[in-house]
Amino acid sequence: MTSLSTLLTTALMSIIVLQGVAQQTPAEAVEAILEDILPAQYESETDVSLIYENLIQFYQEPLNINAAGAGDLRLFFFLSERQINNIIRYREHYGHYLSQYELQYVPGIDRLTIERLLPFIQIAGVESRELALKKRWQQATNRYLILRQSRIIEPQRGYVVADTLTDASLYNHYPGSQHQLYSRLRISRPGSMSLGFTMEKDAGEPWKWQPAQDRYGADFWSYHVQLERVGPLDQITVGDFTLQTGQQLVFGSGLGLGKGAMTVRSVGRSQQGVRPYTSAIEGGFFRGAAVSLKIPYTKDRLSLTAFYSSTRRHASLKYDSLAETFHFNTIDQSGLFRTQTELQKRNQVGEQTTGINLFYTNRFQNLQAGINFLNLRYSVPQLPNQRLYKSVGFRGSHHQLASSYFTYQKGHWHAFGEMAIASDREWGMVGGISGVLNSYLESVWLFRLYSQGFHSPFGNGFGESSRNTNEEGLYWGLQLEPFGKLKLSAFYDIFRFQWLRFRVDAPSQGYEYLVRASYEMNRDSDLLFQYRQESKGINLSGDTTSFRPVENGVRRNAMLIFEHRPSETLRLKTRLHHSAFALHDTQSYGWVAAQDVSYTWKQLKLDARVAFINTDDYQNRQYLYENDLLYSFTVPAYAGRGFRYYLLMRYKINRYLSSWVRWSTTIYEDRDVVGSSLDEIEGNRRSQIRVQLIYKF
Repeated sequence: MTSLSTLLTTALMSIIVLQGVAQQTPAEAVEAILEDILPAQYESETDVSLIYENLIQFYQEPLNINAAGAGDLRLFFFLSERQINNIIRYREHYGHYLSQYELQYVPGIDRLTIERLLPFIQIAGVESRELALKKRWQQATNRYLILRQSRIIEPQRGYVVADTLTDASLYNHYPGSQHQLYSRLRISRPGSMSLGFTMEKDAGEPWKWQPAQDRYGADFWSYHVQLERVGPLDQITVGDFTLQTGQQLVFGSGLGLGKGAMTVRSVGRSQQGVRPYTSAIEGGFFRGAAVSLKIPYTKDRLSLTAFYSSTRRHASLKYDSLAETFHFNTIDQSGLFRTQTELQKRNQVGEQTTGINLFYTNRFQNLQAGINFLNLRYSVPQLPNQRLYKSVGFRGSHHQLASSYFTYQKGHWHAFGEMAIASDREWGMVGGISGVLNSYLESVWLFRLYSQGFHSPFGNGFGESSRNTNEEGLYWGLQLEPFGKLKLSAFYDIFRFQWLRFRVDAPSQGYEYLVRASYEMNRDSDLLFQYRQESKGINLSGDTTSFRPVENGVRRNAMLIFEHRPSETLRLKTRLHHSAFALHDTQSYGWVAAQDVSYTWKQLKLDARVAFINTDDYQNRQYLYENDLLYSFTVPAYAGRGFRYYLLMRYKINRYLSSWVRWSTTIYEDRDVVGSSLDEIEGNRRSQIRVQLIYKF
């Protein structure tokens, strides 16, 4: 029986934590987390929209923590593997949670973690294992339809059609309208079922109905149906999906966080299994069917996931006149098919993939291990291009990968690792250990080694490069909370590349470190400071037909953010970013100053920013998170000289219908032309308007 002191403690904890989560919109709750877990230097190829969408979905339909498995909890990237295991073990030992605030008694769960987790979880009873399909449909609690339209206001060169439409002009204009169209239908209930359709037409792409060419109005369609707890199957998925296992050396399609402000918990990867694919990014996912089940007579300790995928990828085919065969160099994932040149890449390569994941958990829930196998076959061979740094890349039409991985928890320590080997005997490995050294200090050490020719088309393991190849490195991160209001975090990463890289004509090495401090000044004000420095090899300018000397360029970034909440309806945030880049005997600088204002009044919410930009070159670009339409994520690069502003208005029309309107403008002082090629705008201004409606039914 719970004692009176425990009840009083729980009540006090409830009041304290609720102060941090009250009056938050879904976007605000998710933004607070994303500010922490974003990579230190956000890059556009990181699909953060996947985690953004997962968190938004759980905000609107909180996860029942009494029915959540480890795979569900791993969708919260701010939870460590140790915390996930302890949440489940506490439930198994003491029974179902009666209150969300029981989490304070779970070992390793601190106040900050509880504040982050509370908006996304609920306490409820556990449903029976199997539900009829009709009942699943009736009980679906997340039903919505999104309609979105965006466009650049100023006329762009690609939309100006030549007076005489010749064959040459087909390559020099966009045949479609300037409007980007997006729509999504989603019906789901976490832990039960999910059905969804996603459609996108990029600006400049024509709206065509050509079934013979796999075009049905919009250029890109995505769909999925996923059912959980169906007879002997834990899960069955048909359509588009991703698979994430182990440390993601083989199966890592989807999101993999890089080096960021969460210097400890974002390093090790988590076993998430099969997830529906709902992003509009046209690559990196499987299209077919996947099934997962617990193997009988293993006491639910051994599970098997198998899938088959058949789809077509975008690539530019090249003809070898001597061999009289076609081949391609790389898969194109831009998803842009506007001009004839771009259309010639569309759906040129057939891809068939089969895969298996065998996953084991011991009875103490502190040891997990698994085996992966991937078999990939292209309809035409892939050959590296003529550049020397590509000479060690994968070549052929058939590729196989296998790996084994584990995670093990003992007390306050957690070890993890994975090793993969390909059919061409190239290999990769990653391993690490994290631990809670005392009540206020947590640390992680990670080592990775990827051979020069290691090729994993769906891998997304930890590393300096976006591809897990030609790299070895050692990472050390720590998180320190010496006082209740002060939080410190830091990492140091040293790496080496054994072979040439893009724009690096020699083997090279480098380092990167980050220090970050956040201070809660009072209930209404927070202060954040971050400093990051990176040294990495880069070619010096010279004759492009010969080898160029390589030196390390050093990039420094400093960031200061002050947030003040004078009332429950008004939030103010001031951002100062500064950078410097040094290479050989040159030095360049950049800075951005931005002021954010957020105001809520009844059904209306306004977000605005004014930012002043002054950077000497693109090396000093600054990435700043921007508020955007719900289910849309924006982190643009601020570069050049000028200023940028945006205004986002959200109005809830009624309980079923909500609307968003967003206007953004960048005005440059250092140029008379914005953009290049067919995206070129005459003048120094680039403006965009975005409109969205969400209907919940």
